[in-house]
Amino acid sequence: MATSSSKVIILLRRLRDLTREGKVEWSKLRDSPTSFEYMSPSSGRVLLVSRDDDGLPPIDFVVYGRDGTVVSRVDWTSHRRSSGALTEIDSDILDLYGLAAQNLSGAAQVIDSLLEELPASDDDIPF
Repeated sequence: MATSSSKVIILLRRLRDLTREGKVEWSKLRDSPTSFEYMSPSSGRVLLVSRDDDGLPPIDFVVYGRDGTVVSRVDWTSHRRSSGALTEIDSDILDLYGLAAQNLSGAAQVIDSLLEELPASDDDIPF
């Protein structure tokens, strides 16, 4: 059986994958427009928090229960590494953060619509 900390990593990665597929909707927090929220209809919510409120790392992944208490979190740790390289988990957080931002901007839908309107070209890369 997976531990609580490994389950939160599974949750992070599942949200990343589902956000990439367009199956998860994010919203901006009113008091922090560079932090994003996924609200579950029944279980709680997840926040992607830009610590410096600038939309750049460090970004934390925080899980709240229905009653508003923090039940788990994954804090950004790459800044603690002397190499400056991203940890795998921080890379996952950054991917999810970027996907959530794209989700909110509607960029994918606009680009898809424009591509559908334009005639295909022989130079197009198949998707």
